[in-house]
Amino acid sequence: MNLRHLLQNAAIGLAAGSAALLLDEVLAILTLGHPIPVTAFFWSIYAAFGVVLALLITVVRALRTVSRTVSRTVSPWSAWTFFAATLALLYLAPLLERVANAIFGWLILPACAVAIVAYAVWVVILQRIVDTQDHPDRQTAVFLIAALTVAVGLAVNRNLVSYPLAPAALAADALIVFVALALAGLVRGFGSLKVLAPVALALTAAVGGVLWYSMPEPPKEAKKPRRPHILLLVIDTLRQDTFRSVVDETPEGQAFAKAMEGSVWFENAISAAPWTVPSMGSIMTGLYPQEHGLTSKKGDRSRPVRRLPGPIPTLAQHLKEVGYRTEAVVANPILVPASGIYRGFDEVTRLSGPTTKLPLLMTLARPKLIKREIYLPASALHRRLKQRIGDLSSGRGPVFLWLHFMDPHIPLYGHDDLPHEPAADELPEKERLYREETRYVLRELTEMIELLKTYGIWQESLVFLVSDHGEQFLSDNHQFEIPDHKIKLEGHGHALYGELVRVPLVIRPPGGVGTTRNSSVLASHVDIRETVVDFLDLRTPRFPGRVSLMPYLEETPPDAGRNAVLIGGIQTGPPQRALRTRRHKLIHFPDGERPNELFDIRVDPAELEDLKESQPEEHQVAFAMLSDLWSRLAEAPDSDAVDLDEETRRRLKALGYLE
Repeated sequence: MNLRHLLQNAAIGLAAGSAALLLDEVLAILTLGHPIPVTAFFWSIYAAFGVVLALLITVVRALRTVSRTVSRTVSPWSAWTFFAATLALLYLAPLLERVANAIFGWLILPACAVAIVAYAVWVVILQRIVDTQDHPDRQTAVFLIAALTVAVGLAVNRNLVSYPLAPAALAADALIVFVALALAGLVRGFGSLKVLAPVALALTAAVGGVLWYSMPEPPKEAKKPRRPHILLLVIDTLRQDTFRSVVDETPEGQAFAKAMEGSVWFENAISAAPWTVPSMGSIMTGLYPQEHGLTSKKGDRSRPVRRLPGPIPTLAQHLKEVGYRTEAVVANPILVPASGIYRGFDEVTRLSGPTTKLPLLMTLARPKLIKREIYLPASALHRRLKQRIGDLSSGRGPVFLWLHFMDPHIPLYGHDDLPHEPAADELPEKERLYREETRYVLRELTEMIELLKTYGIWQESLVFLVSDHGEQFLSDNHQFEIPDHKIKLEGHGHALYGELVRVPLVIRPPGGVGTTRNSSVLASHVDIRETVVDFLDLRTPRFPGRVSLMPYLEETPPDAGRNAVLIGGIQTGPPQRALRTRRHKLIHFPDGERPNELFDIRVDPAELEDLKESQPEEHQVAFAMLSDLWSRLAEAPDSDAVDLDEETRRRLKALGYLE
């Protein structure tokens, strides 16, 4: 073993690591429908894996060669065989990580030991079938088949099933093993050298396929749809005051406002709940959380999502019935398919970070050797839109497209490519990053709007930009304590104050309104479904107490809107419900953990001065209205909580949904 030999094998290991990343990307396309965006840093991790394992194989084989007892049994390997051996050993690490993900406690080490033995036995079985004796070149095919077996199995287990020991996962594993055995039989019949050619050709085709898949189709002459497109743009965890400040005071916000010309900006839009699941349930059904039941299971934080009851239809189902093609691209991991939120969608892309979907990265993320990516940024949705824009603009009917961004949600990241904003230097670190994330997502959205315009979709779309809820900071001065209840001091899901439930809502009809303007009308998440139904004149039941916002898009909008909206759907802490009228806000604790709170929004928009004692008559009127409106809400049909796989639990814990 000399330096030249080591460098040669290191280069082969580099190629093996790169091939593993490419293979994982191809499998991601096949199982997820899209590639996983990676940076040069993540590619270098794969490459480093390959180099280290290649050098390890070199050392082990050298030690075996100098041993007197086995020196005659160690035959030289070709470069192809060494490449395949490195690839096979490389996939052993994520195999062990997946085993550890399914086993708990002291059983992890024995289970991993069994997995190593099983993998070795698998290689021996393949050797016997292929008959490598006196055919050293066939060893290459053995290692390739072993690596492909694990790679495909991991892709199926990670991307198509939630638990590796589930019946569907075990059935898929059995099928993969059967196909691998059949391939080994073909190798024996035709010889490894003849098999290597199509393998190399397949990898080359895969490279071209990934590159081609990532390229958007060129714009074509736009065909006006029979009905307008519907675009639902949701920015998770974006509070209204920060949104307006960024729009008014930063270049990114002003560029976004220009891209949204012809819109109506609703200044008093109120979310149905202070966290994602019930809020999105209200947007998709037009029902309050009390009615649709898509919220947390009371008293069970280990299962934070109940299923949407079967009898309740979604907006996507209504639109699909009248000929819409429905598609969702979502970055929030808590919006799991089992919840029912995606009913009616033809295609759903749930974006997950590379550490979740690429096996070798997850292997290093588990012991925290690299930082786990909890969600993908807006640029990932941007890339996905580029991949899908050609099909969406093909003229094969109107499109309902839901894009769900996560950037203002914790964990918050800085963006060095944004211009420095000196005014934000005085803010606490978390609030500065929150503002920076808002600037970033608006910049990406502006570029996506330009893309939609280029392909002729934007001009023919009814557009909703909205947030599911806001975010609370220490500076909001809304911290309180309740005995026997763990209350968050920051974040969301635990209270009903304005910073948590006052959200952006911008609506743009096809062609836009004559002049961009603001509206002070009181609006709610439950109005979005009603607005679409009204705009398209759909024959579907209307819900009492909901308001279509279409009249406020007219040239001469009405002077007054509805009197009140309801808020509920608490995730953590004691039950709460709230009433927001044109002037007042009432927060009520039905179990009596805290006294009611009454605020005059016009003079106290920050909701800091409780008027319950000083204005008892106003409090009595508001409480009577809250009690009356709440009593009219139908009780949601009973539904089960959704069981989550271990990886989803980890991500939700990092996002604050689980303790």
